[in-house]
Parts: sequence; structure tokens; C-alpha cells
Amino acid sequence: MTGTKSGRALSASQIAQSVAKFDNWSTHQACTAACLADLPQHMKDDVQRVFDVKGAIPFAYIDKKSEVYARVLPHLRKFLNTAWTKRPELFSKSAKPCDKMLGHLCSILTAWKQLAALQGSSQRQTEADYAGQVYNFIRTPAVSLSRVRLQCPIALPEPLSQAPESISPRSLIPDAAVFVRSSQLAELSGHKESAFKTLKKADAGPLGRSGSKIRDQMSPAATLPDKERFEFVGSIWEDKKPDQTLIDNAWRQNRMATAAIARQNHAFSVDSPVFGLVWGEGSVRAHVDWASEDNGELHVYSAPYVAPDAGDERRESGLSGVSTVLSAASSAAEPPPFHVWDLSSEPAIIEVYLIVRNIDRWTHYQHSQRVVKGVNAVATNVANFVPWKKRPNRKEAVVTNSAPSGENIVNVLEVRVETKKKTKTKGKKQQDAEVVATTYTTVTTRSAALRAKLANAAAASASG
Repeated sequence: MTGTKSGRALSASQIAQSVAKFDNWSTHQACTAACLADLPQHMKDDVQRVFDVKGAIPFAYIDKKSEVYARVLPHLRKFLNTAWTKRPELFSKSAKPCDKMLGHLCSILTAWKQLAALQGSSQRQTEADYAGQVYNFIRTPAVSLSRVRLQCPIALPEPLSQAPESISPRSLIPDAAVFVRSSQLAELSGHKESAFKTLKKADAGPLGRSGSKIRDQMSPAATLPDKERFEFVGSIWEDKKPDQTLIDNAWRQNRMATAAIARQNHAFSVDSPVFGLVWGEGSVRAHVDWASEDNGELHVYSAPYVAPDAGDERRESGLSGVSTVLSAASSAAEPPPFHVWDLSSEPAIIEVYLIVRNIDRWTHYQHSQRVVKGVNAVATNVANFVPWKKRPNRKEAVVTNSAPSGENIVNVLEVRVETKKKTKTKGKKQQDAEVVATTYTTVTTRSAALRAKLANAAAASASG
């Protein structure tokens, strides 16, 4: 294993702290800077659904003539009036008032007040201070349908080209991940003819001999669930300290996590993006990532959410109110221009709450439906399934073209080197013997270019 100067591999956090190392990691993972205009049309609809927050707040809360007006506390009423003055489009007379949202807005007001107290304090604030006293007061009420898992280790994907082990960590820990609830995906593994039972049959064949198991691929979590079930994620969040340089680190680390989610989506034919939120300095930034094959090459794209008023270029995206401005010169490791929601602004902190609520709803409904559709589709053609998680063994590959229907086959050779002690015989010195165990597996793909790229990466890894 190639390591650092101290002899050990870098963690994901260490890679994220270095522009050069992250750029190297991104190259091997085929991470590509993009803009929202590059999204497939249905994913543009997803972005529109998540970031469109117009008219979501009932105007009745600040309308003296409404029946609910008297139930709004004076300090909350003042907060909402200020937000309406700055962003009247957030409010709508057609939005129906309810006690649940009123309670949520009280929580948002608390977050806003506590942020002001933190920013006005002479003491140095930590990431935990902002998360506990501000961010969680926004996120907790906004998510009710999906499942938020805090500090859940996420497995990182297999590199698409030869990568030194020193920059190939196996997992990282985002601050939060928004999972589809297991009840939404129960049909995929809950009966004898489920997609999981069908896919599991591949374990006895080429996939199993490769050292991978379907169960290993079913969840992005580094620690698999106790029960055999699929797990998918709709959004990844990263929090950082109120230090501008660390905002960039948080973005890079979040990119690593969202790349893993995008790769799992692609492996199981789940045609969905993943929404990344970066929290820091009392502000929020967002990016949208997805994986797709272009001309036989697999890429993981990442597009920043940019301010709607950033320029006329946004009109070309086909997204109402969503900008796509991104410099072509942007490095994969250098943060592109983001829209920044300043949580000290009344309308901005309300917008973030509404966006998180939209992510929750999208994950529970649209994303879960695509997960079911994609996994069932893969189950009908198990031979074409390509594992996405980083494998524990080195490998080399030999490419053949003997498959039917135009499919190309990659015969992957897994090599495991073990050291055993020979038994002393007739006075000879005890010697170490390297026992090399090999197994051949078959992975099929209709993309010749992608097939060759995976094969070359595997061969280079084995020779390294």
C-alpha cells in the first residue's frame, strides 16, 4: 500500500483539506464540474421542485384580517413581516395556514435569534455551536417523511482509473444524510420474489467470485443494516466551523460523499440527482450531483446552485429562477460560484427551511419511486450489474468480446496475497511463503469505452 510520509493512507477529511489531493482524487473518480443546464430534463424538474419556494408561507400569518393572525406571537409576527418586506414572493394568500407550520416558523425564529447571539459573541464559536443552536433548529422541523442519520459513515466508490491507496479512503463521515425510509423500499426485499432475492443469486456467480456481494452494494452506508434491505440517500449535509477556508474544505468533503451516492444511484439505474448542502459561518450553499455515461465514459457531475439574479445565462437552463452560471475554467477542487443563503437574513433562513422541507418530500416521494423502478430493472438483467463500492482487493483484468447481444465482457482477476509460515523440515530454516489466491469473475457492460476504462484501471491497480 502506498501511503503518506508517515506510512498510512490519508483520510477523506485530509484529502478535502488539500486542493491538490482532492483534485487528484476527483480525477480518478471522474468527478466533473458542471452547471445545472447540463442536467437531464427530468432532473431539472427535480431541481425546480426542491429550490422553488415561492408562495410557500401563508400570508394569513401577517394579515390582520385573517382568523389565524391573533394566534401568531408578536415577535414571530414581526419576524415574518420583515421577511415579507424583503421577499414578498415567499408569501401567498392561497397557502393554507396550519398550526404545524406555525410551530416550525417559531423554531426558525429561535434559530435566527440564536445565530445573532453567536455572531455577536466575543468568544470563538465551534461547528458544534452552530449545528446545535442554529442549523438543527432549521433542519429538524423540516424533515418528517425521510430519515436523517447523523454522522453515518458513507462508503466511497471504486476509482474509475488507477489511484494510489494513499488517496483512496474507503469511507467518510458527513454530518448528516437524508435516507429514504425503509418502509418506502420494503417491496424490494420483503418477499421471496423480490428484487433482492433475484439479485442475490448473482452472489453464487461472477459477482460473488469477485469478492463483492449484492448485500454490500445495497446501502451507501459503510456499516450495513442488520436486515437485508436496500438503503438510498437523497441528500448529504456537511457542517463546518465559521472560518472561510474551512467552507471550501466542507464543500470538497461533501463532494466526496455525494459522489458515492451518485455512483450507487447509477449502479442500480436510479435516475435521480443527489442534493448536497454545505453549512458554515451561519450560511448555506447547495450543489446538485449526478452520474451518467457520456460516449461510454462514466462521469460524476456536480453543479452549484447559483443565485437566480447572477446573470442572463440562467435563462438557458430551462429552470425558472435557477441560475446555471459557472466558469469553464473552474477546477474540480476549487469551489465554483455559489448562491449563499445568509441565515442572519429573515427571508434567507426561511428559504433554507423550505428547501430542506422540499428535499424531504422529494426524497420520500419522487426519489423513492425511482429507486424502486431502477432496482427492479437491474434485477431483470443481473449480468449487467457493476459493483460501485471500493473493493478491498487489488485486481487486474483481461478483456474479451465473447458475450452475446453485443455485450463486452471484463474478466476481473482478484488477487489476494497472504503470508504463511512454512513448517520446519529436516533442519531447514523456516521461511515465509506468499500464497496467492485468485478468482475470476465476469462483469458485463454494453459500453465498450467504459468497459475498457474499468479494465485498464483494474490492471494498473494490480501492477501497482
